[in-house]
Amino acid sequence: MQIKKSLSIILLTILFTLVTAPQVFAVCECLDPENLTKTFAGGDGSSASPYVICNADQLYNIRTSLASSYVVKSNIDLIAYTNWQPIGNNTIPFTGTLDGQNFVISNLKIDRATTDYVGLFGYTASGSVIQNLKLNNVNVKGRSGVAALVGYNKATLNKISSSGSVIGATYVGGLIGWSEIGILSQLSSTCSVTATQRSGGLIGILSSGSLSDSYARGAVTCSTYNGGLLSSCTYGTVINTYSTGTVTATGVPRFQGGLVGSNSYCTYTSSYWDINTSGQTTSAGGTGKTTAEMKQQATFTGWDFSTIWSINENVDYPHLRMESLTGECIGYCGDGIVSGEEQCEQTGDCAQGSYCNNCMCIEPVCGNSIIEPGENCEQDGDCAQGSYCNNCMCTEPVCGNGLLEPGEMCEQDTDCGGSSRCTNCECVTVTFVTLSSFEAVAAHRKIILTWTTESEIDNAGFNIYRAESENGQYVKINTSLIPTEGAATQGASYEFIDKEVKNRKTYYYKLEDIDLKGKSTFHGPVSATPRLMYRFRK
Repeated sequence: MQIKKSLSIILLTILFTLVTAPQVFAVCECLDPENLTKTFAGGDGSSASPYVICNADQLYNIRTSLASSYVVKSNIDLIAYTNWQPIGNNTIPFTGTLDGQNFVISNLKIDRATTDYVGLFGYTASGSVIQNLKLNNVNVKGRSGVAALVGYNKATLNKISSSGSVIGATYVGGLIGWSEIGILSQLSSTCSVTATQRSGGLIGILSSGSLSDSYARGAVTCSTYNGGLLSSCTYGTVINTYSTGTVTATGVPRFQGGLVGSNSYCTYTSSYWDINTSGQTTSAGGTGKTTAEMKQQATFTGWDFSTIWSINENVDYPHLRMESLTGECIGYCGDGIVSGEEQCEQTGDCAQGSYCNNCMCIEPVCGNSIIEPGENCEQDGDCAQGSYCNNCMCTEPVCGNGLLEPGEMCEQDTDCGGSSRCTNCECVTVTFVTLSSFEAVAAHRKIILTWTTESEIDNAGFNIYRAESENGQYVKINTSLIPTEGAATQGASYEFIDKEVKNRKTYYYKLEDIDLKGKSTFHGPVSATPRLMYRFRK
């Protein structure tokens, strides 16, 4: 089969993985003639190394591995395929990923009027992703589920456009025939769409999915259920969309609208249609605007005209910025020549202190989990036993340097809790006060508190706390610290009388000892109930 090959040779920074992948530079396998005769020009089909597609035959070969990842690195002309067989079907759908890198696939032709699920892809499963692709001058015919890109879709689709003609019986769209649960964003189509029923300028039917920042500008013709953007929508969300194409019924108009023909529980936000060019003043969803209004940025409430949309006011309708992007590829990282967006081919190409990684000059960053030049480690496990990783340098702990390091419990007493002291960087429990008794004795309108210590080490004194329930809030009742009278080898006896009490009410007390460094220990609680003391005379 004679394949017409078209290569665009311009500088490019290519993303190997989808949407949020780290930046790496493209290996332009499509520039090597030997790669053009292979099943795929490069890669192993993984997300890290997708199969590389350079021509029509390699695009066709996607069907041999429907779960793999793919990347397009050249414009592709399908003129030699006079009746393209869709990739994937409802029995074995496409479950992989395809990144078109903004390249163009042109002259897709399908003539399968008795076949369901017709398009470049026949059937895509949930979890699959197709993005950054342009389909120009398509000529597609099928029966049910017919479109330029995919007949039946459950995939995530992003930044894809189509132009040409799509014809079918039902569920026919300029880009998607039937989309179920798919997440769809930045899609556009200028395809003319013709069907017996259920046709939309962009999508035949949207079911339980979302569509945002998208538009259709092709004419839509069918007998019933037709709309400039969607024929119908069920349980979906439509945000920031518009359509301008003529909407025509071949018979008695039934369920047709400027933006959408019929609606079941879908919501529409900032979505519009041109009431002049569509010939429709009503729609099952969206807001109708005049042609003049459709060419004013102010009409499109909440739209992002900084990064997603652009508009030449009073001249044209909004356009997606992605439409101006073109697939570009030149040179490759590792060819020894610093070219295009490359900063280096080896570390010597970078400034002192930086190193070359994926043809970019990188300054080492401590904490990124990569041991880079000038670093010993990124985590403790990178160091020899007994050392730890500190600011990406392996360090041996030193007791007494003021730094609490791995293997140490403390550097000072305040690093320890309770009554512990820091000794040789270990917290050692020290009993500062050994209490032999703590009692509360009730009397008339007073409670006598007594306690006895067996020994006291570095003790500053005591405080008494009182509460009206065992688990209540305890409040200090002595006005000043009760000074110590004991010593390390000898205890002492203490007494405190609380006269701020009432008879027949129980009070609870805790005793606090405080050492010379301010650390304290609580004892108790104990309780007593004051009562009237009776005297009997003879």
